[in-house]
Amino acid sequence: MRTETVTRTIYTYAELMDSEQVSQRAKEKASEWLRNGTYVPEFVTESLENDAQAVLGNDAYVSILGWDADRGQKVDFHVDFAVPLPVSGIEDAPTLHLPDGYRVSGITRTVGDHGWWFSINYTDGDGVLCNLWPDDDPSIYEKVGDFLREFESWLVSLAVSEIEWMLSDEAIANYAEDGGFEFDADGDPVFV
Repeated sequence: MRTETVTRTIYTYAELMDSEQVSQRAKEKASEWLRNGTYVPEFVTESLENDAQAVLGNDAYVSILGWDADRGQKVDFHVDFAVPLPVSGIEDAPTLHLPDGYRVSGITRTVGDHGWWFSINYTDGDGVLCNLWPDDDPSIYEKVGDFLREFESWLVSLAVSEIEWMLSDEAIANYAEDGGFEFDADGDPVFV
């Protein structure tokens, strides 16, 4: 029986990336390992719901049912909100201008290619909640449909931006620093 002592150099992520003694493959390996930790789909969904809530108002119902910011470029959602919409202050957020008192319930679901569904309600002069049918006022239905399509497109762009940030070199470096991760010269994580 014999005992050997092995000495190895341990790097922080920043040190590994700056080192000229470490191969490019080792740097890529460490980055990929960290990237797997920075990409959290649930955070994308939460971010989409928060931004949608800001656009539609605190009293709105918002649920992100699913999204695909890669191949399909879609966000499935269920919303229920009243107009006028609040001023969200979010750059490029869609807006909807309708007379006060209308309420929109909308759902997109591309599962099974069902597409769009939405309804519009309003309170009449006697305080009774009524349905607004497409034939009653086609221009309002058109505005709402256009808004929901623009809203989905905006949500897709937010999802793409969020994912790009999660996978960016800066986010990976921040994650590595915050987590105190260390690596050997082969790019493998070192756990003590």
